[in-house]
Amino acid sequence: PFIDMAMEELSEHIQRSVVDGVKLLAPRVHEEQVEGTLCISVYYLIFSTRRRAAEDELTVLHTAIDKVECKSGSTVVSLCMKDFRRFVLELSALEECQDVVASLERLSKPERLQELCAFHCTGGRQERAGNGWHFPTVEELFQRWHCPEEKWRISHANKDFMLCESYPEEVIVPKCVADDTLAAVANFRHSKRFPMLCFHHRYNNAVLLRSSQPLCGPSHKRCREDVRLLNACLPSLSRGKVLDVRPQDVAKQHTSRGGGVEEPSHYPQWKVEYAGMDPPSTIQSSLSKLLDACYDTALNSSSSWFNRLESSQWLSHVTKLLQAARFVTLCIHQDASSVLVHGASGKDASLQITSLAQVLLDPHCRTIEGFLGLVQREWLDCGHPFSLRHAHTRHTRDRAPVFLLFLDALWQVMRQFALSFEFNEQLLHILHQHSHFSTHGTFLYDTPKERKVQNLANRTSSLWQYLSSPSVLELVKNPLYHRNSSVIIISVHALSVTLWKKMYLRKCDIDAIPTNPTLSSEQELQQQNKQLREQLLRVRRDMDSAQADGRKLLHEMKAHKCSVHVGSCEVDEARPEEKSLQLPTMYS
Repeated sequence: PFIDMAMEELSEHIQRSVVDGVKLLAPRVHEEQVEGTLCISVYYLIFSTRRRAAEDELTVLHTAIDKVECKSGSTVVSLCMKDFRRFVLELSALEECQDVVASLERLSKPERLQELCAFHCTGGRQERAGNGWHFPTVEELFQRWHCPEEKWRISHANKDFMLCESYPEEVIVPKCVADDTLAAVANFRHSKRFPMLCFHHRYNNAVLLRSSQPLCGPSHKRCREDVRLLNACLPSLSRGKVLDVRPQDVAKQHTSRGGGVEEPSHYPQWKVEYAGMDPPSTIQSSLSKLLDACYDTALNSSSSWFNRLESSQWLSHVTKLLQAARFVTLCIHQDASSVLVHGASGKDASLQITSLAQVLLDPHCRTIEGFLGLVQREWLDCGHPFSLRHAHTRHTRDRAPVFLLFLDALWQVMRQFALSFEFNEQLLHILHQHSHFSTHGTFLYDTPKERKVQNLANRTSSLWQYLSSPSVLELVKNPLYHRNSSVIIISVHALSVTLWKKMYLRKCDIDAIPTNPTLSSEQELQQQNKQLREQLLRVRRDMDSAQADGRKLLHEMKAHKCSVHVGSCEVDEARPEEKSLQLPTMYS
């Protein structure tokens, strides 16, 4: 880190930088405690035993801390992390404990985004020249999706975010729809998020669209431009479906407040369906209940644990998302029916569904590069409010694990189709962690306009560049990957959805701190895969050698047979009376 004004301001909040004789207690009562020294810097909390190798130190960003808990008069501090680990520190003196708590409470919750480590760390500066991946441009997506040029075009109507701040500057729209029409449609949609193409089926021309709710209101207003745009997206002689992510009664409530859903009389070519998904606030409450159950050491029976898990309703949210993505996949692939997905704002559940549906529909999205491009395109470029939902500053109130729910549903798909993904679950852990706390600026701010105004590409390093390094790629690759070019049809049965244990049931183990505990099994698979590949190469070399020897032997046999044949012919000419005797022998 280099010293600037922001860092000097943060350093003033460090009331005690070094504390000796601190005990790190594991969250489970039967595990051992480790004694060491606690160090607090501007951006990092470091715990070191000073008796082990340097790589065994516990080093975490302050912004990785979700809550600092300490009872009055106690010297025990509990740190709840945003990646669901929990650390318990026991200090020797009450004054030291109070200073540590005060320091961590302030440093873990910045006043503004400019205080974050991503703006002030030099470790990734060499990464700022590129993003590490060649994510497809809109022109390249247009070609890869095989969009008919007579049907679709690339519009620059949102240049400098003139129409919508939470949309990219270039969008694919029907060719018959003018930019003036797009402006009228944007004014008719919540947050000006007009219907936008996010996937085109290359064989049946069905499309996947996203938007926000129409502003129909209690008077059921109609926008002819909006109707014209949606109908222009449909292939000829076909009908489409609108998947409203909200429950039907919630959509009606929004209608009374100025929002609403597409009226059947105004959109006769579209049929409205409801996914019945819950709002972000409910999902946040569900996650809190789940984590409370995961770390409740008082649970003494499996029945109590499963009751707590069921009452949290977390797996119910995952199931609803899987069902919605399956519905979209079947509509587009089997029924050749186009689908428009939207909720109220179109920035949360809508992005979950469109992203997961593309993973099921498009094999490219199941590769590492394709999946990261999907996250960039659907979540970052299309305005999911990461800083708002992930509480990047202390002033955030609308926190919700929307992105985590998507990752969880994707993990469920990876369980069912383990060979169809080039990446393993470690990549999902990395994305979850860096979307909450990171030395990179990729997930900062809420809209693409804010990131452009703040010049994040030049002021911070990119997570994609970090992920493109060979050492990280080695960790996130699935050694069992075999490309599956087919569309994935998932099971949404209750028995097919299970708790993601390596995400939610994490513990504090100082020996496992340098690496994620999910790595061990993956590394074993990679080692086994390497050994099997070496064995396969040896078998192939032996087979090639055996085939070469066989070809050589066959050639020698043919040559010998030919010489025998010539000799027999000479005998026949010399002794014609034996020819009738030699013919059966020769042909046999």
